[in-house]
Amino acid sequence: MIIESQSFKARQSEALVVYPYLLKVYRNRWFLIGEKATDRVPQVNIFALDRIQSITVDK
Repeated sequence: MIIESQSFKARQSEALVVYPYLLKVYRNRWFLIGEKATDRVPQVNIFALDRIQSITVDK
């Protein structure tokens, strides 16, 4: 899946290839938990859904 996300610190959004694990709600906010394809060492990343501008699912 490809997401276009903008963090609070960034001026522009960036496109990321993400392998999603799950969706989670925490304190009335939704989060996507997954792994970025560009990480050399696999690690869990958390993306707030309200910061994601677009999602493209590739097969």
